Amino acid sequence: MKIRLSELKELLREDLTLSERGLFLTILLLRDNDPKLTLAKVKAKVSFKNARLELIHLHELKYIEWSGYKTAKRLEENKKLNPDVITAIEFMNALYKRNFDYKATSTTTGLLQRLKENSLEDIKKVISNRYLVWKDDPVMNIHLNPTTIFRLSKFTKYLEEAKRTRKGEAIIRADAISLRNGQEITAEIAATFIEDEVYNIKTHKVDSRGKISGIGLVGRRYGKDIKKTLMIRDRQVEYGGEKEFIYTYQAN
Repeated sequence: MKIRLSELKELLREDLTLSERGLFLTILLLRDNDPKLTLAKVKAKVSFKNARLELIHLHELKYIEWSGYKTAKRLEENKKLNPDVITAIEFMNALYKRNFDYKATSTTTGLLQRLKENSLEDIKKVISNRYLVWKDDPVMNIHLNPTTIFRLSKFTKYLEEAKRTRKGEAIIRADAISLRNGQEITAEIAATFIEDEVYNIKTHKVDSRGKISGIGLVGRRYGKDIKKTLMIRDRQVEYGGEKEFIYTYQAN
């Protein structure tokens, strides 16, 4: 860490805060002829994590030359990321079972543009709709990525199809209520389901102790049918019957 300030009177500049002035004076008092030793001494006295913004500003004003500037600047920029970008990519990663980096330009360029024109809900509709349309197609499956999904020339078409067919809305609804793979579907959870949307569920038989018996059977059922079946089951239990089965959610 090098001191670049030539005249102390520059510390009176109006664009410096009191904390920045105090930090610079601390650095000045700890200065050593070896910049590396200066850095070590300052680190021993100052929390760089807490003083990151002040250090960045002092470097940019050329009061100091700080080797950690680029890293600190990147960390601060990451904190300013659009939260909708993070939510959308995390939703995509969970569904596609991928690990796209929401900090990478290649991941976010198209998404940031689409978010200027569309809601996060619409973004999720396209993500989930394309997944259901392409996941079993060996040719199109490779296009389940941010570059293709958020491409301007295609996104409007994808969104129109998602809204028209409503294919994928069940995935969004499950995400909204934090319904996870393998979780039991209760009557309360089923009440939030879209009646005409299809859900993947596994039906498990249970023994007299209410424990799951067997591996279960996976099937696709309409939300309205799941609600009705669970309502009948719970009514029977209420009047002294046994719970013969349970449903668990199966992520698509």
